[in-house]
Amino acid sequence: MKVLKAKETVVVVVGVAAAAANRKTQQQQQQQQQQISETAIAEAEAEANDIINLSLSFFF
Repeated sequence: MKVLKAKETVVVVVGVAAAAANRKTQQQQQQQQQQISETAIAEAEAEANDIINLSLSFFF
């Protein structure tokens, strides 16, 4: 009975560790995606500003 309990405990501990690792991986992926999105937004804003400045240079 003790051997069975030990095996069950190991299975639970490994399962919990795997779930924690999976959660951490998902969090890291979300952070990376957010950084990519923020970079894309910043690049788009910079490009828009360049276009606006270029357009204004024709008028002034």
